[in-house]
Amino acid sequence: MGILREKMLRDMTVRNFRAKTIKSYLNSVQDLAKHYMISPDR
Repeated sequence: MGILREKMLRDMTVRNFRAKTIKSYLNSVQDLAKHYMISPDR
């Protein structure tokens, strides 16, 4: 999830998302990837 995570993090930082929101969004994507057992960039 490295490249996608970095892109999401950069985009949310540029848009001035709060740190708590960024963490929540990244954790949500990670949880979905685990649930569906597939990488989010596929």
